[in-house]
Amino acid sequence: MNKSLTLSLPHAALKGSYSKKNILIMDSNIARGSYLSRLLGDSFSVRLARNSSVVPELTTVVPDIILIDIGFSMPGTINQFISTVRNDARLNQAIIAVLTDTGAGPLLLSALQAGANTYIIYPVASELLRITVEKLASLKDSSMEVTADWLTQASVIQMEEAKPHLYEDAFRRRFEEVVSKYIGDEIPSVQKISSEMAQSSATLVRWVKKLYGVTPKKYIMDHKLYVAEMMLRHRSGSVRDIAYKLGFHSVSYFCYLFKERYGSSPGSVLGKPRE
Repeated sequence: MNKSLTLSLPHAALKGSYSKKNILIMDSNIARGSYLSRLLGDSFSVRLARNSSVVPELTTVVPDIILIDIGFSMPGTINQFISTVRNDARLNQAIIAVLTDTGAGPLLLSALQAGANTYIIYPVASELLRITVEKLASLKDSSMEVTADWLTQASVIQMEEAKPHLYEDAFRRRFEEVVSKYIGDEIPSVQKISSEMAQSSATLVRWVKKLYGVTPKKYIMDHKLYVAEMMLRHRSGSVRDIAYKLGFHSVSYFCYLFKERYGSSPGSVLGKPRE
């Protein structure tokens, strides 16, 4: 039976005695934990935990940032630990980043749902890792909302140089990949898309609205209709065939949406000579 986690943290420990931000690294991988300590030691006050003995003993300095290995060995699960942190008024402002070398999966998704702010995928360039952690620290300083929005895709976190609009570009690519995957199916739920992108539903909706100006469902429908328009112009099938290929179960409903979008019926577009 899993033991419950309790954190003994006196109010006197709310503020550390260091001017540097305090980072707790919870990593069972000795080599990686030591590497992270060396890499971040100049900019942060680092405490390294290789087993769960440190968990109930955080009585000296409350961490500003917690880097936790997704496979970290402790009583219960890391999700229970994350939930405990989030439910403790003295700790809940800590930024939690999950370390993983397996990419987005059920364990990572559940950790994010439990309250982790973001994740870092290995292998990662040392300079980008340092920049990532410094960015998280600056977000905490400015009291900005920290979610899984920053550097969540492997293609982003593995880039050797940070570039302007790094996350936006990666989000567009990944979101459009997922949308294309379902082009021939019914429109997937926001929950299903967010699960594939390892983000919360609220995060997905917010970023799609920010980047495209519409909801995820509206974007996917518009994309289907755009593909339909191209297929009709290239005479890639009858109106009925195209409707079914794009996941519409009702041809009349497809025709209604198409005309509402383009001002012409699918049949009239199909009948036009190709330019």
